[in-house]
Amino acid sequence: MRHSKNFQDLTGQKIHRLTFLEYVGKNDSRNSRWKVQCECGTIFEVTASSVKSGTTYSCGCLRIENNKKRQKLK
Repeated sequence: MRHSKNFQDLTGQKIHRLTFLEYVGKNDSRNSRWKVQCECGTIFEVTASSVKSGTTYSCGCLRIENNKKRQKLK
């Protein structure tokens, strides 16, 4: 697979709760898509930019955990 000169190989890197497994390709908006694994074990695809910017921290398990913590505080 050809990559641009600005391509950053994120394979094996961990950001937030996500570990980058493999490069999938570009989406329609030309953003790099990656297969990632969350700490909880869920594997899914996400754009690198959404992880780097902090838009995506996990597969959704973090939100569930935080909601459960809030419920206990009430």
